[in-house]
Formats: sequence, C-alpha cells, structure tokens
Amino acid sequence: MQKTDLQELVAKYLNNACTPEEIHYLNEWYNSFDNEQNPIDLLSDLQQQQLKQRLRKRIKNNISLINRQPDETLNHNKRTTDRIYFLRAIAATVLIVLGIFLFRYHKVQPIMQEVVAFNQSKNIQKLILEDGSTVWLNPNSKITYPKEFKLTKREITMSGEIFFEVKPDAKRPFIIHSDNIVTRVLGTSFLVRAKKGTPAEVSVVTGKVSVRLQQQYEDAGVILYPDQKATYSKTDNVLKKGRESGNSDLSMWRKATLTFNNRALKDVLPILDEKFGVDITTSNKDLLNFSLEADFTDQSLPSILEMLEKSLDLKYEINGRKIILIKTINSKPMIDENN
Repeated sequence: MQKTDLQELVAKYLNNACTPEEIHYLNEWYNSFDNEQNPIDLLSDLQQQQLKQRLRKRIKNNISLINRQPDETLNHNKRTTDRIYFLRAIAATVLIVLGIFLFRYHKVQPIMQEVVAFNQSKNIQKLILEDGSTVWLNPNSKITYPKEFKLTKREITMSGEIFFEVKPDAKRPFIIHSDNIVTRVLGTSFLVRAKKGTPAEVSVVTGKVSVRLQQQYEDAGVILYPDQKATYSKTDNVLKKGRESGNSDLSMWRKATLTFNNRALKDVLPILDEKFGVDITTSNKDLLNFSLEADFTDQSLPSILEMLEKSLDLKYEINGRKIILIKTINSKPMIDENN
C-alpha cells in the first residue's frame, strides 16, 4: 500500500466515507502486522526509547501545526481546505500507525521469566541455556537470563568472569550486557570479564564478536576475531582493541585432544599444566596414585576437570590459574587389576 493511498484511506475511514471494499482493504492492511517481524525487536533498548520519543514529538508537532490554523482559513478557499484536510489525514495516519506499532509491541511480548544464577562455589559451574548455548561461570560470577529467549534475540546480563559457547542462530543474535559494554554474536566462543576493580574485557577463542559501549549504536564499537580482545577503559570511556598473549587465561578454554591409558594422575597433571597453562596440585598425595583411563577429544580444561570429578569422585577449587584437586569421602582410585 502506497503512503498517499494509505493516508487518504485512513482519512475516509475517520469520516465514515469508506466503501465496504475499502474497509476490507484497510482491515487486511491492519492484520498484516501479525505476519511481519516487529522491527522494534531489532533495536537496542536505547534506540527503542529514542525512536518512541522522536515519533511522539513528531506527532505533537503535526497536531500543533493543525491547531495553529485559524478557523476562518477553513472557508478561505478550497486549496487551503484541502491542505488542512490532508495534514489532518497525515497526523491521523501517523497516530494510528504509531498506536499499532507500540500496542502490538507491548501486546505480543510475553512476560519473560528471569533466571538468576550466581556461582558461590570455588569451582567453575556449567550452565546450558534453553537455546543450547553453554556458559561456564567462574567463582563469584552471576548471570541473569530469560527462561525462554525472544524470537528475535537472545539477551542476558552478567558480572564476574564467564566463558560462552554460543549456539549458532543467524536469526537471533546473542547479546551480553556487562559493566558498560555490549557484546553481540551469532555463534562463537569467547570469555567475558566484568569484575569489580579490574577493566572489563572480551576475549575471543573462535568466531567473530562485536563489542561496543552501552550508549553506542549497533554499528559502532570494534570487531574481534580469534586471539583478539577488547578492554574497556572507564577513565577514558573507550574500548581498546588488542591481542591475547600466548600464555593468557584464555589458554584453559582452548580445546585439545588427549588420551590416557591407565596413567597415574601424577603423570597426567604435568601434561595438563603444560597444555593449558595452569598449575594443578592435589590436597592429598594419595590422589597422585589414582589411575586414569580416558579419551578427552576436543575438550577444554574445565570440561576435563568436570569429567575427572565424575570419574574419580573428586572435587576441585580454582583461583586464577591455580587449581587444587581435593579428595572426597567417596574418592576411589581407578586401579588396573591386571598390573
């Protein structure tokens, strides 16, 4: 439907001058909104507010323009009458479109049930979101997310240090709010740090990530690729792009393939240390004699630690790159009875 046709049709409708066919046509246009993606869902919260304010201001200006016309001008001549009639039609059309736009936006949005997960333990906790994405929460880290994501985007907020493995979905970008930065991805793996007292950072392991400040538009900010990071400087309120060092905290999140055939834990730990750039110790010397038979295919260190907990009935604590394996009451060495 052309803009001018729509304006004229709405004006006729408001004056009860539409034919049954025109009313049917107008209803069809109204109902077509149900089948279209709501464009406001594609905007950030800041952009939504700015759009609403601008539209409201424009309507007020149009109404003020009409109201300023003296009554006698209505009978001045036909050209002036038509002009005011047309202005009123435009104002009415904008009001109806904006009303539909805002009403449908608020009407179709379900009440999102929020979930808050806070890792108060001393190890890394794994959480799988409803879209299949996996998040790994370091100690003292928190994430807030909806129980079910929207149809157009997956949006969460966080603090602390969390590693993300985002399930690819080209139609629903994954958006993370942390400190004063916004990270936007379609499907990739990366680490986000937003700890108190330290600069907020985003570091990429695989894929491509867009990072910007909260007050910036979608096309602003920086694009990060593997082994790159963005650091937020509160003093300057800017994002600084850089590269990750080879021996950074990101090392433990790089996936590797390791196989152990009845190897004692005392032989396994040095291999893990070297591969992932960490320092793993045990709380009890007896643990070093535990025998391990495992095939770790394409696994990160946190995944391997999770498997060790289950297979050897251990638990672990982590502080930066230092990891300590702790014996539990049920810990049992996996001994090869043939030896």
